[in-house]
Amino acid sequence: MPSKFVADNYPVAKFRFQIKAEEVEIFCTEISGVDASVDTYEYREGSDMPWMRKCAGLKKFGNLTLKNAITGRNAMTLWDWWNIVYANGAGGAEAQRKDLTITLMDNDNKVRAKWQVESAFPTKYTGPDFNSSSSEAATESLELVHEGIRRVQA
Repeated sequence: MPSKFVADNYPVAKFRFQIKAEEVEIFCTEISGVDASVDTYEYREGSDMPWMRKCAGLKKFGNLTLKNAITGRNAMTLWDWWNIVYANGAGGAEAQRKDLTITLMDNDNKVRAKWQVESAFPTKYTGPDFNSSSSEAATESLELVHEGIRRVQA
């Protein structure tokens, strides 16, 4: 049995994860776009040295994309959220926003990392590609915009 030091320093595989929207689990096979960045700008006062200072500006967050293989258990999960948001022409501030939690677990199902996503709502739905000569699983995706992401657990 490996020592605790070795086990704690071994990289966590990325395939064991869970996503919840306000305590309701969303089944998906892939999550991408977990990123944040800061715009920068240059500034120089008249009495500064003869070079520009780099200053931090506004935070920006990339869109999340949830991909899901269609099964009997989750056949309508992503579509239902999309449909609730836009079925009655409700968008913008009226969109059904949800706070999400993305959890990464190790092989023993111990939580190793967690991210909180604030006020997410769907902005794009993509259904499966159909091809009679392929045996790949049918997948759909839902692109989400949100107002912030933060890492909350190591």
